[in-house]
Amino acid sequence: MAVKQSDDRLQSPASQQLSDFLQVRRQAWQQGVPDFEQFERELHEQILNLEREYLAEDLARYDVEAEQIEVGGLSYQPVLQAAETYLSAAGPVRVQRHLYRPAGRNTIGCGTLTLYDREGERLQTLRYARMPEPKKVTLAAQLHAEAHAILGARPDLRRVYLADGADSNWELLAELERTLGGNPAESLQIVDFYHACEHLKGGCDAIWGESTARGQAEFARLRVLLKEADDGAEQILRTLKYHRGRATGSRRKRIRAALTYFRNQRGRMHYAAYQRQHLPIGSGVVEAACKTLVTQRLKGSGMAWTMAGGQAILTLRSLLQSGRWAQAWPLLAADFRTPVVIPDTNTEAPLRLAA
Repeated sequence: MAVKQSDDRLQSPASQQLSDFLQVRRQAWQQGVPDFEQFERELHEQILNLEREYLAEDLARYDVEAEQIEVGGLSYQPVLQAAETYLSAAGPVRVQRHLYRPAGRNTIGCGTLTLYDREGERLQTLRYARMPEPKKVTLAAQLHAEAHAILGARPDLRRVYLADGADSNWELLAELERTLGGNPAESLQIVDFYHACEHLKGGCDAIWGESTARGQAEFARLRVLLKEADDGAEQILRTLKYHRGRATGSRRKRIRAALTYFRNQRGRMHYAAYQRQHLPIGSGVVEAACKTLVTQRLKGSGMAWTMAGGQAILTLRSLLQSGRWAQAWPLLAADFRTPVVIPDTNTEAPLRLAA
């Protein structure tokens, strides 16, 4: 009795692509004498694809998934899972990994409130940014006050909450909805389409290989389905579930991560219906606020900010970018002016100078 062992790696996308390439080459000899130089170049690229695939699989094994880790005596907590590109001797290798940040450390928070007309055209965007604080309490309070004031004047407006898949963002927005005291049926939650596509790409890379023509084609196809089909998210889930059952090792782990994301977020992924209602599906507005309000001004090389100094910059920039400078300056002016008394005169009237 013969016993045959198979290596799952030999059934990988790059391995299969190499096997198909060699088969085509053998068939080409039956038609005559094929070009050797072209074969050499193409074979080299096929081998590099296979090498990159094996390297990506091995690098993925170094990823650490834990509720907390320690590095150099400091504790770190998980933030998100994202793909990173590493340079190898075979070229760039993209690997899905868990990212961490120092435990107890808060980050600058950005938020926007945007008004749209019935056709989905953006009318006005109000931008906010706060220096690091626990649970973004001040940012949440500002967004609540703004939304409460607008809904007080226009209670008929529909509330749409849009963010990426981070639990902390949805917890903040859920609390905001609760404090507004409206009818939850009149509000809607949408997960950012482009963040969803990043997770979809990670799943496709795990199934078909990152640099393969099949992987790129399947990602493009599934991306269109997710955006335009009424059951797009369900089709994505069925695809991921099917291939998870056929995969092993790190590939199975990466597919499972994408599957978990879509399972958790599918109630916020009815993109075809959102578009028919002229609703936004991308968080580009708030992403732009993070870049122009914070990154471009506060994160230059060598910069360091105190809480008060950084917040002063963020407040002024948010007023400017929200088109509220003229209205806000009379309220701020008092903090930037001080009385100057001239002792040589008999008058006690102060002279006010703008700083």
